[in-house]
This record gives sequence, structure tokens and C-alpha cells, in this order.
Amino acid sequence: MPRISMILPSISFLVALLTPSAGSASPGDATSCGLFRQLSEEYKLNTAGAALIRDGRVQWTCFAGEEAPGVQASARTRFNVASITKVIVTEAILMEVDAGRLDLNESMAPWWIDPDLVNDPRHERLTPRMVLTHQTGLPNWRYFAADRRLNFEHDPGAAYGYSGEGFHYLAAYAARKLAVPFSDIVESNVFEPLGMRSAAMIAHSEDTRHFARSLDENGVFPGFWCRPGGWCQPEGFASAAGGLRVTVGDLATFLIEAADGLGYGPELLAQRSTVHTPLTGEDADMPCSGDNVTDLPSQGYGLGWRVLSCEDEPLLFHGGSDWAELAIAAISPLSRNGFIVLLNAPNIHGARAMPELLRIIAPDSPLVAHYEQRRDRAEAGS
Repeated sequence: MPRISMILPSISFLVALLTPSAGSASPGDATSCGLFRQLSEEYKLNTAGAALIRDGRVQWTCFAGEEAPGVQASARTRFNVASITKVIVTEAILMEVDAGRLDLNESMAPWWIDPDLVNDPRHERLTPRMVLTHQTGLPNWRYFAADRRLNFEHDPGAAYGYSGEGFHYLAAYAARKLAVPFSDIVESNVFEPLGMRSAAMIAHSEDTRHFARSLDENGVFPGFWCRPGGWCQPEGFASAAGGLRVTVGDLATFLIEAADGLGYGPELLAQRSTVHTPLTGEDADMPCSGDNVTDLPSQGYGLGWRVLSCEDEPLLFHGGSDWAELAIAAISPLSRNGFIVLLNAPNIHGARAMPELLRIIAPDSPLVAHYEQRRDRAEAGS
């Protein structure tokens, strides 16, 4: 059972939040930012940022905490968005596919074979489509294995398996086939056309301006591009699976533009936004509405994006989670309504805070239920 005292804010704050009054908050109003900041402090978040998108425009933003000691978070703060990086990478890949320079259905083997898989003939079957639909058969990360080597957990194309390794594989394939660094593919297709000047995908120790500092439970800062225990990304490394630093504003720009696809045709757009890899069981934890929990929506992965397809309006989204980050970015292509929440704090604090913060920003979203379940699982394991 969750320890209620640890996952709820103070009783006085709950009374203020739940009692209708002239000061009650509606999504995007003047009061909601104050509530967002107060909750961020209650849940001991180092840094937090959020945006509400309505009709394809940013209606509201809010920032809480500090990006560094004595420096308040602001619109300039760059957050680690963890696996939200994957949808930005997806859009860059789909643009190259639309241009005919990459192919979703071809074997990646002529251009890239991971050294750990050379002696396993199943590497011949790996395609970019399998990566984007999370059906490669590869684990999330090889360093979770006892031998720290990359191995297939099941045959490619046979079953769902979320994989950051798959996105690294895709990046290596694309870089070699196009004969350019992978970061250049993302820069030229996404960052530069959209004016995302804050986006930092490459680990450069000299480019850390306005980065939100990630702190562990003891308040220790292990360094930019680093994790507790002394592991740091190599200088110049760019991860296709996570670690992008970006402002709330630039991420909102991307989300709005990506709702219609970044310049590729309707066939690819339809494929991107259709569930190809359904999720079931614990992974399928979102009803279409909080009042009708018997709804069984189609939910799973399209191409790169997670898709929730309800009767009236689909939702495209992706989350991000790391040792000190929890993030969500979501948008509905029909209404062009969406939201972003980026949290910088030890993960358990973010897990406790996220559903409460979403109730301020998007109270009717099925993602509230999703993050309640994540919170409960995190509490049970803590």
C-alpha cells in the first residue's frame, strides 16, 4: 500500500485546492501557476516547468524552483527531457524517409551491425520500423544485463519491448547510410527549421548555460551529462534515446508543429499516428475518460510516438524518465490542444508530484490516471 503521508501534500493545501472559491484555479488561469509552484515546493522538486497549449498556441507557462543555486527557473531554463528525445528523433527520421534517403522497411545490417550482435543472424532482420514501433527484441539498455552485452530478448518483430538501445541502433544506421553525424540529421530537420536554439543534444561540457541541475536525494550534483556514481556521457556524444536539453518554449514549438508532421506526406503521417504495437495489461492503463473507465481505447506505439486513440480525439504523447527527471509532452492533432510538464528532481519525488500537477494543467486528461498508477508502483517499490 502507498504511504499516504508521503504522497499527499499538506491537509491545509488540499483544502485550499479542492474547495471552490474565488481563488480556485482553472487550467491556464492566473491562480494555477501559484498552485503549480506551491505543489512543486511541497513535493521537493528542484526545478519544474509547464506549458498549456490551446488551438495550436501556447496559452500558459509556469516555472518553479531553481535551475542552479540562487538562480530561479524561468523560460530560459533548459530541462533534460529524457525519452521525449525519441519523438524528436522520430520526426527527423520520418523526414529522411519521406525524402527517399532512408527506408523504414530495409535491413539496417548493410550499414550498421552492433559488435555484440555480429554472431547472431537475427541482426539481419532489424529494420527502422521495428525500432520506431519497439519491436526490435532488444532490451531497453544492455548495461542491465549481467554481462553488459547487447543480446536479443526475443526475435525481432515478435513482441513489444521498449528499447533505448533500438534508438541508438537506428541512429548508427542513419548516420552511416547518410554519411553525416546523427546529430546533424536532427539539427537540419528539426532544430534549425523550428528555431529551437535552446536544444542541446550533444554532450559538450562548455555548453551548459541555463541547464537545470540534477541533484540526488542528498542534494549532490554529479555534474552535467552525468549520473550518480561517476558515469558521464563522453564529450561529443549524442544520444538518440534520451538526454536532450531544451526549454519549455522550444519543446512546445516542436509539439505544435509535429501535430501535423514535420513536412512529410499523409501516408507517413497516418502510419505515425496509428497504433502498430498495442499495449496490454499494466502498460495499458488509460481509459478514454475518467468517468467511463470501461472504455477500451486503442493504445500503444505508432511510429516513435505513443498513441491513445479514443472515439472522438486521438492523443499523441511521449514521456521521459531518468534518475532525476520525469517529463511528459502530449498533443491532440485534431484540436491542437496539448501540454508539457518537465520535472527535475529525484525520480520518486517526480512520481509523487506528476499526477497532482497534471490535475492543475490537464485535469480531464487520461494521463492523470496513467501517472497515478506510475506513482503507486513507484511507492510500492520504494
